[in-house]
Amino acid sequence: MIAASAVRLMAVIWSKGFIHNDDHFETVVISQDWLTSGLFGADGLLHWLNQPASDMTRFPLYALFVYAIMKLETWLGMQSLDAIMYGVRLAHALTAMLPVIFIYKAVKLVTRDDRWAVIGGLFAGLHFAAPFLGVRNLIEVVGGEIWLVALYAFYQYAHDNKLRWLYLAGAITGLAWMIRFQIAFAALPIPLVLWYEYRNLRPAIHYSLATAAMILLAWTADWVFLGRFAGSSLMHFNVKALYDTIYHTIPGLYIVVLLGLFIPPLSFVLIWLAGRPSFVRKHRLIVFSTLSFVIFHWFLRNQQERFLFPMLPVFILIFTLALWDRWQAKGYILAKRGLFRGLTGFTLAFNAALLVVLVFSYGHRGLIEPVLRLSKANPTAHVLYLHPEMRGWVPVQYGPPTMNNVEIRNWQEWKEYGANGMPADLPDYFVIHPFRTDSLTACVDSIQTRFGRVEPVFHVHPSAYDWLLHTLNPRHNPSYEGWVYRRAGAQGQALEM
Repeated sequence: MIAASAVRLMAVIWSKGFIHNDDHFETVVISQDWLTSGLFGADGLLHWLNQPASDMTRFPLYALFVYAIMKLETWLGMQSLDAIMYGVRLAHALTAMLPVIFIYKAVKLVTRDDRWAVIGGLFAGLHFAAPFLGVRNLIEVVGGEIWLVALYAFYQYAHDNKLRWLYLAGAITGLAWMIRFQIAFAALPIPLVLWYEYRNLRPAIHYSLATAAMILLAWTADWVFLGRFAGSSLMHFNVKALYDTIYHTIPGLYIVVLLGLFIPPLSFVLIWLAGRPSFVRKHRLIVFSTLSFVIFHWFLRNQQERFLFPMLPVFILIFTLALWDRWQAKGYILAKRGLFRGLTGFTLAFNAALLVVLVFSYGHRGLIEPVLRLSKANPTAHVLYLHPEMRGWVPVQYGPPTMNNVEIRNWQEWKEYGANGMPADLPDYFVIHPFRTDSLTACVDSIQTRFGRVEPVFHVHPSAYDWLLHTLNPRHNPSYEGWVYRRAGAQGQALEM
């Protein structure tokens, strides 16, 4: 607990920004808008920025959770989003302790061995991705952390056969589903596995009743807040049915992600151990539940790496139990013990290096830092953001509402901007985010052609995380570098280069 808390606290302080657009624009921006504009629109229903309640595809519980944290912080005197996000990350770091606690408890329950419980707890606490992801506003991560508690309840039921554990598992399943809709894929086979495991329908019925009650509660909340019974679920189905592929990924994406998350070549050993028939028979519920989640996602038209994040804590639990099961049966993990020690040593060293890098990584630093620095220099500045060909938006919410921001996302918008004459209030600063560095010159030339000569102010380099993703796949991942210019001779507060 001390080790896990320490790295998560460091991530709260240094691991700023966001890693996916949904992390910011579909959560933080929504909650911040409720903070400034109120929760309800003129129709008395919850609104989602400029969209009516009837168009919401997400159950609003998670966004309301972030809103509540923000509201508390504003009562404490915090105003800027940059300051508020420290508290938001801290709240997420606390939820990220759930896997550490319940993996420890589950492993101890199964193995009755404190040493293996400590291994499981440290595995969950110090896995290189856990602190970095744990402080994010990603529904995939939060939903997976909650889902693990439901799996622990199943192990408790197997231990003492008390019905309260099935009802707890059902309630937690419903809660995790409210956060991340696709948790349903993991829950689908569970009633069948319970029926088969205990040769009795009663466990499946008790669990299903508790889960159904939570779903009914969510759908009723949709009726109250969105004006339509099960409104967010129905809209989610409609959108997904029409949602085409927006990311072109490699075949077998989730297997590659899984192997990478647990660091090859040891990850091959872990998957082999977890796939042994003797292990699967002892842990049918957690294995088939996780397989169901992965297989359903495999057939979705839209596949993204982050869709596997809910199962990261679950795989940690599975692999810990698979290691113990092999050790208990054979007295060793691999017959060549030196080979296993070598693989383990390499994995631990590589994991430690990645842990340090990610704990201090800043997601989308090149997008956020210009907004912060310019808002401090001139909170009423007129800023033009030019980022042709780069997917996504600039998080201008990190600046005050007094700033006048114009965002140009492609060259067609650039042609239309000022087509009817230049605005009377010319931009004080120009922030350029080219997709590729060789287009910086084209962006500067275009600005100078329209506004006259400009001079550089400062340059924001990509963070280690952004640089790594850009290096691995430059065609898909921008570096998010930011170049800031101002009109030559324009008056303004000097900024450090």
